[in-house]
Amino acid sequence: MMMTRAAAVLFLLAISAALAGAGPTEDALRVGEEAFAKKEYASAVTTWTNAYNERATAGTADDETCATVLLKLADLLVQVGRAKEAVVCYENLLVLRRKLGGEENLEMHKAKRALAAQIANTGGNLDRAEQLAREAADGFGKLGGESSEDRLVAMTTLAGVLLVKKERIDAHEIYSQVLALSEKDGAKSMKCAVEACNGMAAIADFFGRSKDKLQYMRKAVDLSRQHLGAHDPATYLARIDYAGAQSASGLNTDAKATYEGILADLEKKPPSPSERVLQQRWAVAAYRLAYVESALDHPDRTYELAKEALVHAKSGWGDLDANTMAVYLDLAKLHIMHKNFDEGVKCYQKVLDIRRRELGPDHESTRETQKILNELLEDVRKAREAAKK
Repeated sequence: MMMTRAAAVLFLLAISAALAGAGPTEDALRVGEEAFAKKEYASAVTTWTNAYNERATAGTADDETCATVLLKLADLLVQVGRAKEAVVCYENLLVLRRKLGGEENLEMHKAKRALAAQIANTGGNLDRAEQLAREAADGFGKLGGESSEDRLVAMTTLAGVLLVKKERIDAHEIYSQVLALSEKDGAKSMKCAVEACNGMAAIADFFGRSKDKLQYMRKAVDLSRQHLGAHDPATYLARIDYAGAQSASGLNTDAKATYEGILADLEKKPPSPSERVLQQRWAVAAYRLAYVESALDHPDRTYELAKEALVHAKSGWGDLDANTMAVYLDLAKLHIMHKNFDEGVKCYQKVLDIRRRELGPDHESTRETQKILNELLEDVRKAREAAKK
């Protein structure tokens, strides 16, 4: 039997057979799940892909086990940033769900919602994404009861699609409905409520309503703090975003207070080096506060915050990560301003190392960094020779 075009594209995902001769059986699911638990994502993708493809090739990909494989594979592809391949999986899942249970069932609506989100994320047919999201939201609404949370997620997806389509008034209306329904349902709907607040903040920003934008973002902070706790990474992120909006609105004194509150809370309950996301939040808060302090003409505080940001950036992302490079670059300049040339050289060397790795040795930015480093090394050499005389 000939494979569908979508299944043929999915077939290209396989690199090598990780589970020779296995179909979408419990063994294949288990092996993939074990690889996933170990964060061996490439192995999990290959295992589940081969499991599905074998059945698709034989024309027998028509049961719940195949649906489970497709769902796990699609979700993992989203997680590892392979969104276009995830769309193929969700498309196949949608066809299979329709075959297994028709249009009006819980799993069908979930497949529609997931597919709508990925179509929008990959710049696909937004009209189709909107239709799928609306159908999912309506379907969950008809099911009622335990489907209320799924309905909110589908509505949030729909509003996001409308926002991408630049239909901002309609998106705002859906987000408002999500927020109102979330307040009735309580903690379990918090994520949708926060996303709705952020969506409405973006819309307010587009229309130049900075006060409304800040109010929505403040509400997102309050919801996160209330339902997740003060030390959850999502709460810290909401607070960082709020401080950034304050700064962008020219409220640097308010932004400073917000960032300082974040750093104070992190210092009260310091994350371990292995808590990388919290280390990242700490780095971002310190780095952005450094910019605010610079705008307020506090050079010494700016310098100290940049050094603090580097410590946590290295723990959160790693020494040679592109996110860490921005801190190295600004700190290199600050070191030189404070006549700390040796440390400035070290930071510029790190910037050069990262750019070589990320961009290659011949990229314009890499060559410019090498030039600056060479000139700095020459200045340091001259300064040292002058000091000996």
